[in-house]
Amino acid sequence: MQKQVIRADKVAPPGGAYSHAIRVGDPLFIAGQVALDVEGKLVGKGDSAAQTRQAMANIQAPLEAAGAIFDNVVTNSEHLRDRHERQTGHAAGVGAVSQRTVPYVHPGGGKATGQPRFHGRD
Repeated sequence: MQKQVIRADKVAPPGGAYSHAIRVGDPLFIAGQVALDVEGKLVGKGDSAAQTRQAMANIQAPLEAAGAIFDNVVTNSEHLRDRHERQTGHAAGVGAVSQRTVPYVHPGGGKATGQPRFHGRD
């Protein structure tokens, strides 16, 4: 099966050998996204809702570049510095994609974990 690299101009360039997304056949795999703007600067320092909105925009960009929308998402994983911030972040994420598509957490799957070692203090 052919592997297609998907690049999105609305997201900061990925580092190293990473790409924004990979399509293998019909499935599309989106790389993990964080709250960086297109210039690679942190958005929403100390504000989990603002950071979630930016991360969702960073997921939406490669989806659109591949001709997909959030409604096509089957599952997602969230890695949070503090799992107690999930409700704030979730509400912001749903707001970021609602009215255009369905919420990003689907009955088909999804998980959130608190992972302090993955994040800085912001």
